[in-house]
Amino acid sequence: MRVRLALSYGSAFLALSVLGRLSLQPSTGLAFFWPAAGVSVAWLLRCRTVRESLQACGVVFVAATAVSLATRAGLPASLLLGAGNVAVAGLPRRLVLLLRDLSFGWRRWRGTHGPRQLGPALPVVQSPADFLLLLVGVGVGAVFSSPAGMLALLVRDAGPRWIDFVAWIVRNGIGALVVGGTILAVSGARRSAGGHRRAPGVEIALIMLATVGSVWLVFRPGQSLVLSFVPLGVVAWAGMRLRPAWAAVQGLLLGAWVAVVVRFFGRGPLGGTLAPQTEALVIQLYIGLTFGLALGIALVVAERDAIAARLRRSEQLAQARAAQLRAITETIQEALVVIDRAGRVVLQNPVAADLVGPDSGAAALEGVGLTDVGGRPLDPAHAPGRRALAGETVRDLTVVVRDDGVPVRVLAVDAAPLWRPEETAPGGTTAAPRPHRLWDGLRPGADEEQTPPQQAVLVFRDVTAAHEKVELLETFAATVAHDLQNPIASVQGWTENALEELDDRLTPDRDGRVRRSLTRIGNGADRAQNLVNDLLGYSTARTAQMRTEPVDLDRLVDQIRREVTEDAGDRRVQVTRGPLGTLLADRGMVRQLLTNLIGNAVKYTDSTRSPEVDVRLTQDGTEVLLTVTDNGIGVPPAHRELVFDAFHRAPTQGRYPGTGLGLAICASVARRHGGRISVSDRPDGRSGSVFTVRLPADLVQPEDRVTEGGAAAPAGTAVRPEPAPARSTSAAPRSGWVADPAVATDG
Repeated sequence: MRVRLALSYGSAFLALSVLGRLSLQPSTGLAFFWPAAGVSVAWLLRCRTVRESLQACGVVFVAATAVSLATRAGLPASLLLGAGNVAVAGLPRRLVLLLRDLSFGWRRWRGTHGPRQLGPALPVVQSPADFLLLLVGVGVGAVFSSPAGMLALLVRDAGPRWIDFVAWIVRNGIGALVVGGTILAVSGARRSAGGHRRAPGVEIALIMLATVGSVWLVFRPGQSLVLSFVPLGVVAWAGMRLRPAWAAVQGLLLGAWVAVVVRFFGRGPLGGTLAPQTEALVIQLYIGLTFGLALGIALVVAERDAIAARLRRSEQLAQARAAQLRAITETIQEALVVIDRAGRVVLQNPVAADLVGPDSGAAALEGVGLTDVGGRPLDPAHAPGRRALAGETVRDLTVVVRDDGVPVRVLAVDAAPLWRPEETAPGGTTAAPRPHRLWDGLRPGADEEQTPPQQAVLVFRDVTAAHEKVELLETFAATVAHDLQNPIASVQGWTENALEELDDRLTPDRDGRVRRSLTRIGNGADRAQNLVNDLLGYSTARTAQMRTEPVDLDRLVDQIRREVTEDAGDRRVQVTRGPLGTLLADRGMVRQLLTNLIGNAVKYTDSTRSPEVDVRLTQDGTEVLLTVTDNGIGVPPAHRELVFDAFHRAPTQGRYPGTGLGLAICASVARRHGGRISVSDRPDGRSGSVFTVRLPADLVQPEDRVTEGGAAAPAGTAVRPEPAPARSTSAAPRSGWVADPAVATDG
């Protein structure tokens, strides 16, 4: 128990109890007013622990009983009056705690050591909600403590009447409200001592003088006019101009002065018109009304001022941030465009018109004036703005602006939906992790239900210069690769010729050494040839002119299956497919895509297992999904985007030969056809990967479109492949030079 707090409240309760007993009414033996109730209520509301509150109740009971005994109330009546005072003080605490738990969601806190910690129920009154809690609490305390008071009157043979029951409730309720409310309001002012005071000291003094004068005007001896409305004007003045603490003091001064004037000087306009008990009730209610108006108005005005101040600060901050954002958007070299669902431009910076064109909204939403790198007009269904308005985040989409209003430019586009609070229904209370990019913070959580966003933000970056440099490098690489083919072919041819002449020119003891040397030369030439072929394939997939024609996927996969099984030699390879249909695409590029995916599936399967590959084509809205499923070593999650970059190889692929260009070629082919490629784990949980190529649905001929993959086709037998365009050799290494197992992987 806090000793200083207990001494201050205990002594105040004792003093005000004595003062209240001095105002006893001879007819009932009850006090005219009971300010000690306010001290006990404030004390109990500010207690921090159950033990502290119980000790405070004990002090209240002893003090109230002692004062009653001192005024000759008798022991039984004094004990009942003491119990009534405890109920007046204790019930508001329990009720306020309950209302806080139920209505405001405030949780109790229990300490792990020592007494159970509940915290103060209502340490201060600083808002209308606090005042309402106090009002309800003291009302309930006054009502439910009345049986103790009525029993006390019955013990004293006073014969309690209904007016005595009402008088007990009003006397204790008003005393608790006025005195307790003042204590808690002043405590709240001390806690927020830095708050702004609306009225200067002179005005405060004038309000207090007007309070004393108006009460004297209404209740002075001999006054017969009903002028009770005059103090209400002063109350309104105090509530509008004073801080809540000073308004509470003004209300307490008014009530105390009314009680003193009526009790000791005269009864004003009520004298002689009402019975003493009724007159006391009316005056007490008048005191409670004026105090409640003064403090209530002051609290409402204070909260209004606080809200207005917060709004002003928020407005100033919003204006500062808007100015900062405007300066940033006007300074950056990227085009920033915000569109709504109708394609109207909500916001854009000056660079947007120069970079994207005069109608940036149509370009963002419908792809007007935009093509892919290969010159194919951008499908409106795959325009970055439309994808963002569907809830998708688009990153690094490369497009070419071919609009009459601006020069031809190559742009990289990022797009993201702009989610607003009213568009998202929270599905849980788990806090989302701190976003590491702008669009991650704008996206709702995965466990939230969402409605389509009404706006989307797009950022266009001019990458024309970088694209031209890449094209130059690709042209150089293609030229070098093409020029290297002849010397490599010469090395391969002369090595074959040397091996054929070994039997005639070498002795048996030297034959093994020479053959191993020539085998190393041949294997090195093969690796150089694979690299050259992959470089040429990569360049072709990125820059070659596309020749769109119907491509029979079923026949193409069957051809690739025969090639793969033949290259595998004695290793059993199973390649299955569903009905695939016909695709409107570049035949050579599609063959390169499927050859690399199926060949990789075979190559990156552990030697202890037989490779199993399944090819399917399914429909997903406006897209078709070409999937290649294998039972290989899989791709680590951290590398599932990087494996499509040129020359990148996942750590698990290190023990397998390759150039790191096969999947980069696949990504380029998918992109050239308006699609994209991704990799994921097998849905059945088995070892392996699922490579998914998403393509526009209009690439599939209508009679061949499917919704589900059909039954798998038989694997067939290995036969010699039909003549076909050049394919990447990184998927399956040549085996013709491996004449000696000891040097098969050497060199």
